[in-house]
Amino acid sequence: MAWDADGTAWLPKALVDAGVIASTSEGLRLIRQGGVSVDGEKVASTDFKLSKGGEKLVKVGKRRFVKLV
Repeated sequence: MAWDADGTAWLPKALVDAGVIASTSEGLRLIRQGGVSVDGEKVASTDFKLSKGGEKLVKVGKRRFVKLV
């Protein structure tokens, strides 16, 4: 996964890098429709960024889960 200089990663790009979704456009659409959650909380903003450190459990749709480290 590619991290920015400030130690964050844009969620749609991180999901593409992890192989969960095919494109960032798909990620943006899923976020707008309320189909993405991080650690049990729905992601409401398409500008959501993950921060370095710790593990994040990301749910995409009903059946796709990925643990990002």
